[in-house]
Amino acid sequence: MGATERRRRQRRFGRPALLAATLVATLGAGQTSATTIEPVLNDREIDEFGAAVTDGSLAWTEYDDRGELRAYVMPDGGEPLMIGRPDPPGTFSPGVSIWGATGVIWVVGWDRDGSPSSDLRMFDALTGERSAPPEGVNTRADEEEPSISGDWLVFTRRAPWGRGGGPKDRPQDRVILFNLATLEERVLVKIPAEGHWLASGQVNGDWATWESCDGDPVDSWGNCQVYRYRIQTSETEILPNPGLQQYGAGIASDGTAYAVRSGGSDTYACGDGAVIVRVLPDGTSDVVASLAGGKDANNVFAFEEADGSTVLYFDRVRCSDYARNVYRVALPLVQASTAEGRAR
Repeated sequence: MGATERRRRQRRFGRPALLAATLVATLGAGQTSATTIEPVLNDREIDEFGAAVTDGSLAWTEYDDRGELRAYVMPDGGEPLMIGRPDPPGTFSPGVSIWGATGVIWVVGWDRDGSPSSDLRMFDALTGERSAPPEGVNTRADEEEPSISGDWLVFTRRAPWGRGGGPKDRPQDRVILFNLATLEERVLVKIPAEGHWLASGQVNGDWATWESCDGDPVDSWGNCQVYRYRIQTSETEILPNPGLQQYGAGIASDGTAYAVRSGGSDTYACGDGAVIVRVLPDGTSDVVASLAGGKDANNVFAFEEADGSTVLYFDRVRCSDYARNVYRVALPLVQASTAEGRAR
């Protein structure tokens, strides 16, 4: 199986992303500033994606030409530490999220019938120890795409897939919010697994995101929407969308969401005029990054610096072969008067 075909098949675990060499950050009416994106991980021989960041650490996943996946964490100025090695044999880790000293690993293996099966594992970046999460996180379904903030863990609980590629044990996919201290579980959304795509995004403080699409899982996703959830009030809203495809959102601790928007009103197409939009908690929004043709963006992770500015980490994907690498863009601080001038 060639590298391009493997990447296409791997789209079940998350649509590929896109990016350009330079972006334009929109600060307000009549104000624009050239914002240079920087490659964080840019090895042309392997896929690098799904980055998560905390003070002093970077976590990500690699996918090589042999079809093997590994998860890593790297401290500032240090060497990468592989935290998702095959253990036991036959398992691998295609996703990792880190917050503070604790991370959560998305560990994938294989059922006896040969179909993929995945669970989550905890990782302590200080001691290097891995352990199972509290009872109730992992089930007979597939737990994937984790994000962690404080005691809150958000992830996708996906219906297992059989040999024929169709859902079996659980007819619905769910986005789960789980409190690691109190063991509270909230089902934020559930939709039929067949004919739909559902994926958790980022949890950050009192906020979380997820996305959903309708259609065929190969090349014809449509009606892609991003949702924002406030933990304290249990309120969910769909992000404003001018009839395009919206996906891959991260979120800041103040509730500001950063989503990718592209395509037409009917279907998603990789690299079709993609931009990254910023949506404030009151619903006002603006475009903070315009992306070059032939590339797309996904898996946006919002990291807040000590000065209050935000850095967006995301996958950079060539749409021609779905090769992914991790890039970042630092957004300037936005003054209150500028934010007030944004249009819905």
